[in-house]
Amino acid sequence: MKTLFSVIFFFIYHLSSGQKANDNNNTFKITIPYVPAKLELLNNSKVITTTQVNIGLQKIYFTEIPKGNYKVQISGLGKSPSIIDSIVVSENEFIFTISIDGPCLFDYPKNYIPICPQNHKDSIIPIIYGLVTRKDDTYIKDKKNMKYKYAGCIEFGCDPKFYCKLHEIEF
Repeated sequence: MKTLFSVIFFFIYHLSSGQKANDNNNTFKITIPYVPAKLELLNNSKVITTTQVNIGLQKIYFTEIPKGNYKVQISGLGKSPSIIDSIVVSENEFIFTISIDGPCLFDYPKNYIPICPQNHKDSIIPIIYGLVTRKDDTYIKDKKNMKYKYAGCIEFGCDPKFYCKLHEIEF
């Protein structure tokens, strides 16, 4: 019985110390002022990797990133980019813990008349999310005749509501 107790204690001790060994200082907390946002990891002004941040995203894992000093640039539709300095990576992987402190850039008032980011009101159609079924075997290939932009089945909580056919911009 004493041997069984010793074996169980040995395994519990090594499991708990193993978890502590995996803890590192490569977890960084970032607050995003709006969504959706583009998050870019920069090294000497060179973009290393880019990730889109939307509602529901809480952690971003990076692997195979060389040790060194990095910056993070956060940008969004119609917003000036902001930069977070002094991200020091001491191992080849790290985690960003994301918190969102601001609005969805695609939330519009109820009777909003859409205006393209290029500042016009014509050639704008709504974006529809969901499974698209078709009546016959034809899709509209001419963008001038499109009445809706089909965007897919998955919504992330902060998705574009309108599409500009002239500039091919979702907003």
